[in-house]
Amino acid sequence: MNIFRAAPLLLVGLAILGVMLGGCGPEQKRAFEGYVTGEYVLVASPVAGRLLRLPVERGTQIPAGAELFALDPQPEQDGLAEASFQLTVARATLADLEKGQRPTEIAMIEHEQKAALAAQTYTDIQLKRSKDLYRTKVVAEENLNLYQSADLALMEIAAALDASLQTARLGGREDQIAAAQARVDTAQVQVKQARWTLDQKIQHARDGALVVDTLFRPGEWIPAGQAVVSLLPPDRIRVRCFVPEAALASLKTGEPVTVTADGMVPLGGHVSFISPTAEYAPPVIFSRESREKLVFLVEISFAPDKAAALHPGQPVQVCRGSR
Repeated sequence: MNIFRAAPLLLVGLAILGVMLGGCGPEQKRAFEGYVTGEYVLVASPVAGRLLRLPVERGTQIPAGAELFALDPQPEQDGLAEASFQLTVARATLADLEKGQRPTEIAMIEHEQKAALAAQTYTDIQLKRSKDLYRTKVVAEENLNLYQSADLALMEIAAALDASLQTARLGGREDQIAAAQARVDTAQVQVKQARWTLDQKIQHARDGALVVDTLFRPGEWIPAGQAVVSLLPPDRIRVRCFVPEAALASLKTGEPVTVTADGMVPLGGHVSFISPTAEYAPPVIFSRESREKLVFLVEISFAPDKAAALHPGQPVQVCRGSR
């Protein structure tokens, strides 16, 4: 092959190799050595139970809403059924108090009232007749007094029956109804709590994530609050680097940066955090030259689709500016 014809192809190949190998271009400023870190999400249930299902596996990517694990729901199902039964009873008691006595009981009082009024009408007639006969000396005074007493007694009975009828139609007393309503409200809260507890026996992924680890196996007993699955969502993946004090003054939050690593296409990110305090001995730092004595922790964040290409613990270079 002619060397002059091969030269352009050679230059293109070197350019591609330079991109694949990463590093900062000449238009970018000094690179800072750093590493990838992840904030893991430990998923647990607030209630205890025996692990029934574990459909996820370590190292797999799961979508948002995917089922992570399920605990045995039988105890909570029984609790929900009991709470629902108590709510039904409380509602029935309240309804019974609000509608008053049964129709047959009210009808019985109405019949007694009609009988008392009929008897009073008859007594009124006899009393009037006795008064007329008393004036003509046909009946004795004792007979007149007897009809007068009977008439007064029947009037009292009729009034008492009328009051009983009104009370029967009113239903329960206000304090009884208020107490029954309070029992209904309490039962509703208990049903809501029982249903929430039952729902907690199955946990789902809030966002798409990588399953880092599963900590139990089906059949094992899981205490309340004990993590069962460890997840790493892409938005929890960041890059940490340590910037010397001399470069800190010009570094701003939100500034675009480019992250490179061996064999990885450069990723664009932005500065999301700058530590307000200095560190003399950073806990982890990768450097090809010498360590700075006075450095500041800086975190780099990425869009979720870009962060998924990074792996916690991976050494990287951070270059200021975008590519």
